[in-house]
Amino acid sequence: MGFLNKFRPQKKAQSFEQEVLDNVYDLLSTKRHFGALQQDFGLGDYTHGRKSDDLAKRIAHEIETVIKKYEPRLAIDTIEPASSSNLFQLSFLLKCTIRETKRSVLLSFQHHKDALNMEVKS
Repeated sequence: MGFLNKFRPQKKAQSFEQEVLDNVYDLLSTKRHFGALQQDFGLGDYTHGRKSDDLAKRIAHEIETVIKKYEPRLAIDTIEPASSSNLFQLSFLLKCTIRETKRSVLLSFQHHKDALNMEVKS
């Protein structure tokens, strides 16, 4: 059970895969230094203007680092920038594998927006 699940109301038992995906959602939806006991949990604040190529690389690296540390049940195969209709929003496509079940997972993540779309593929 993920740490944040201990503070949620009890609900119907989840599958192992759904628990992993929920933990990834919490991890990528949390801003670093806000709402977590661990100082490096979540993603940093990237509201300051920076060159977008460098920024995309930094965020992709940070996504990979925090997932490896806080959700080791998920193996990251690739992280790629994804096209976005909003010039001020960075999007990423993560191709991952849930280690225990060997299931492929495709995650679409938009930084600075509460949107993390997940699709589980067999």
